Amino acid sequence: MGTVVEVLIFALARGLIVIKENVWEMAITIVAIAVLLACRKFLFLEEDLKKVTKDK
Repeated sequence: MGTVVEVLIFALARGLIVIKENVWEMAITIVAIAVLLACRKFLFLEEDLKKVTKDK
């Protein structure tokens, strides 16, 4: 599950750089990245994060 969240964060961040959007779409993308980062920080157990880091 952690890998999926990381891929979503990467895809959204790449979209911010590559695609020229209006201000509202950019703000929504930034909020979505913040939500994904918060989920990764607060909702995953430490064992899950250690497994993801160990696999890399």
